[in-house]
Amino acid sequence: MFVFFFNQICLAFLFVIVRVLASPNPGNVLELTESNFSKIVDVTEGGVLVQFYAPWCHHCKEFLPEFESAAKTLGVLNSTVLLAKIDATKEAKLSSRYDIKGYPTLKYFKKNSHQDYKGDRSAIGIVNWVKQITGPCVTHAETKEKATQLAVNQTVSFIARVSSNSSEKLKIFTEYADAHRNSATFIAYVDPQIKSNEETVTVVSDNTEGETHILSTKDLLEAFCKRESLPLFGPINARNFESYYASGLSLLWFVGSKEDYLQASSVIKESAKELREKYSFLWLSTTDFPGHAQSALGVAKYPALVAQVKEDKFVYPKNEFTNSTDVTAFIRSVEKGEVEKFLLSEEIPEVNEGPVYVVVGKNFNKMVIRPDKDVFLMVYAPWCGHCKNFAPIYNEFAKKMKNQSNLVVAKIDGSSNESPNPDFVWGGYPTVFFIKAGSKTPIIYSEKRSVEGLQAFLAKHGSKPILADSATSDEL
Repeated sequence: MFVFFFNQICLAFLFVIVRVLASPNPGNVLELTESNFSKIVDVTEGGVLVQFYAPWCHHCKEFLPEFESAAKTLGVLNSTVLLAKIDATKEAKLSSRYDIKGYPTLKYFKKNSHQDYKGDRSAIGIVNWVKQITGPCVTHAETKEKATQLAVNQTVSFIARVSSNSSEKLKIFTEYADAHRNSATFIAYVDPQIKSNEETVTVVSDNTEGETHILSTKDLLEAFCKRESLPLFGPINARNFESYYASGLSLLWFVGSKEDYLQASSVIKESAKELREKYSFLWLSTTDFPGHAQSALGVAKYPALVAQVKEDKFVYPKNEFTNSTDVTAFIRSVEKGEVEKFLLSEEIPEVNEGPVYVVVGKNFNKMVIRPDKDVFLMVYAPWCGHCKNFAPIYNEFAKKMKNQSNLVVAKIDGSSNESPNPDFVWGGYPTVFFIKAGSKTPIIYSEKRSVEGLQAFLAKHGSKPILADSATSDEL
């Protein structure tokens, strides 16, 4: 009897500990691991917003103070949502389970479900997003003027004008808002002067004067809101980039200064009206994002236009935007496969001597897909601390294997080059691929980052046994 009573006390005590750990703690961001992940998520009433990060990631380091500030604010507000972080480089199982491909990645977990975070990456953006997913899906205003005031400073808002609080159209609007509360702010007000067939919904955003649609069926409301959730043509920034990528549409990047944007706006919008069902038209400011245009899109002369269809990019051949017909024709040519896709690549080095060979985008397939040679390929970034630590080990391995005539040890700067091969995708650094001779499918190396680990992996997966004194082969 005493043992049973003692066990019950212990269980109760452990339960209290878990509840305390899981409750929102002002100013703190909880560190999650495989061992405590489910325990925390399962008992946190409001859910957990988790940041998957890598210690070497520059963007993660910049974002962490915003994340911690948001945690403090939510604690003061007595929010039931907990903020937490996971070191994705240590928690490989969790990262793989939730398909983490880049850092930082934010996901919201609540019991048995999870969704991507779609707010902007600032403290106030996180707080507003948490309020949005935990509070009422529709904010009710007393008047049209107050409804309009509530829409100020929101990325996108939809305002319903209804005849009464019991309106059937308001129920349709509320149902849609509840299912899409992360995509916009939803506001409603009652106008007793109108009839049910006069009820409307109006969109208000940074880049629209407020298009109005008659509130009728669920399908028509969904079509309107989906189309208007993103502007016809507007800037991409920290507040909206998640929405653009989540839309599933192809992207048309206009790259240039604010002056370029204003001059080309009317031309681009004409094309956007015709093509907006398939494409999001956005402006990348060369003032706000000076390095992105060249490093990610491959353009150095502005203004420029780049069509991004899935992972492929196509550069508009002109730097002048005076005719929307030319822009539309270019996009139609892309769709027909008549435009050669752009590949981000450094120049092929004139001298390429081992023991670690240099791969770039332009010679990727020739260097990596080999009928008679196994290939190790390290994808790195010059600023990556983990890459700098691993490089001497990788070089030492290459030197030890220099007499292995059927082996190529190579590296590629993943921040300055793209892969033309869709089987090679990297979201973090360093990523090491192994490609067996005669194979086109890579194996990701996930063993210990040591010379011995690489050798053991090669002994297991290589096409030929490791030979200590095989003839040196410098032939590529």
